[in-house]
Amino acid sequence: MREGYLKILPLTLIWYMKVAMEDSILINACVKAAIIRGILVGSVNDFKQMNRLISANPEKTRPVIDKVFPFEEAKQAYAYLLSGAHVGKVVIQVAKE
Repeated sequence: MREGYLKILPLTLIWYMKVAMEDSILINACVKAAIIRGILVGSVNDFKQMNRLISANPEKTRPVIDKVFPFEEAKQAYAYLLSGAHVGKVVIQVAKE
C-alpha cells in the first residue's frame, strides 16, 4: 500500500487516501488526466415537488434556450455544447415547424 493525498478541484477538498496504486480506478483516472464529473440528485419528494411547481407555473419554469441548430449542423451543435460557451439548452431542430 502507498499513502498519498488527492486534491480535487474546484471543491479544493483534500482526501487522505491509502490506495494500492495498480488497483485504484481513481489513481488511473488521475494519471490519465480524466475529467470526472459528479451529479447531485435530490430525493423522490424533491422530484415530486419540482414537478408540481413546473405544472403550476409553466410559463415561469420553461428552460432557457441558448441556441438552436438545424439538423444539418448537428456536428457544430455538439462542438458548441462541448465548448461550454452555452448558457441554457442547446437544441438540434430535427423537423421544420
